[in-house]
Amino acid sequence: MRLINLIDNCGQLLKRIYNSSLSADRTTEQFFLQKRKLIGSKERKFISQAVFTTIRNMLLLKKFVDINGVCEKLQHPSVFNNAPEHSIYVLLQILLSEGFPVEFSDLDVSFCHYQSDGKNISVIESISCDLSIIKETEAFNNYLHNTLISELRAYFNLINESKNCATSNSLTNIELTAERYSFKPEFLSFIQKSIPTLDIANFAPAMNTPAATCLRVNTSKADRGNVIQSLNDNGIECYYGEISPACIVLPKRHQLTTLDMYRQGWFGIQDEASQLVGYAASPQSNDIVLDACAGAGGKALHIADLQCDSGTIICNDIVQRKLLEIGKRATLAGMHSIATSKKMPIANIVLVDAPCSGSGTLRRDPMKKYTITEKTIQKIASKQYDILCEYSKYVSDGGHLIYSTCSILPQENELIVQRFLNEHKEFAAEPLLPYFVRYGVHLDLGSNDFYITLYPHIHKTDGFFIARMQKIQ
Repeated sequence: MRLINLIDNCGQLLKRIYNSSLSADRTTEQFFLQKRKLIGSKERKFISQAVFTTIRNMLLLKKFVDINGVCEKLQHPSVFNNAPEHSIYVLLQILLSEGFPVEFSDLDVSFCHYQSDGKNISVIESISCDLSIIKETEAFNNYLHNTLISELRAYFNLINESKNCATSNSLTNIELTAERYSFKPEFLSFIQKSIPTLDIANFAPAMNTPAATCLRVNTSKADRGNVIQSLNDNGIECYYGEISPACIVLPKRHQLTTLDMYRQGWFGIQDEASQLVGYAASPQSNDIVLDACAGAGGKALHIADLQCDSGTIICNDIVQRKLLEIGKRATLAGMHSIATSKKMPIANIVLVDAPCSGSGTLRRDPMKKYTITEKTIQKIASKQYDILCEYSKYVSDGGHLIYSTCSILPQENELIVQRFLNEHKEFAAEPLLPYFVRYGVHLDLGSNDFYITLYPHIHKTDGFFIARMQKIQ
């Protein structure tokens, strides 16, 4: 596929993501399904990388485009004709990644380089090769060669210099950090106001970097060291997770479902922070567990592993279609103690992994950083409290209630839990430390030791919240 056609496909996907109500991942999946006969696996990998990197830096790119009138100067009826504006954003991201490989290391642009005399040539030269067979592209080509690159370099260098001059969590620092890492200033200000101790200067770049793939080893079938060895034997770089004793981290994405060890149920894909919910629950072997917001069942599978498949785990979810994968995943993992049911049991442990803003998962779904607002958080928090209250009814006397979200915001986390405890005197906060220590999980919990918030710039995980409470007999 020619480079200009590759970029045009990137632009089409980017436009579709911005116009879709579905998640970026789901939209991408549908796009590739429709074009499966036209786009090969290597092209799909690059298109995904390029589009998601562009989304992460969209505000940075858009400001440059607006200042310099780039879209008007790169108009041509035969170049990027399916989604011209969005294709130009992708082109600019590719050029930034080529010119500043350290700052934009998440996009490997070597795939864009043509060869001449046995050597790779630049992205601009490669595009010129494509333009040479298209009529009346001289103005387009001249702007690329003579103006665009120098303007783009000068713009990014200025942004970087301005950001580096800021030294505190002042309003100016927030604005400069927001500009460099493509956050809305009001969004970062809202986060800073909500979490005054948060180091925005380190939080923002961490949240604007792609998340690594995390595996959770199914310890009933495999040993973590053996899984790492097998991954290495398959040419897959990986290392031990720093927090979860079952976690393996893969810095790069790989096709894992074709591996024999995946088909044998040796591991599942689950972020390291999410794995900690199982340890926070700390189930006894015969406990009845209600996973009230189970989704695809990742946490239920972990608990079944911790129980050696000897307990009873009932999965439910407000969105019933989310539960469809649980049976397949349980069979793959060799677990027989997991079932789905609309009928709620009285349980020793109730997990409430509440629907949330996803503010802790911006590394995986960067579109969210443009859509989360203070108003949406207020609406979500109200629903979260109602969900927690509803499912708390199914905790047995002396049983345990685990509340978690993939959000970093107190409005969805500790404020919900504190309100719940104030209004439900039959529940009490329960320290997490003894249960984490039981599994060799070592974290600094601070004074409020019954909950913890994890951050990507501190814990190298998704942003995540976990709290543990007990129903007093």
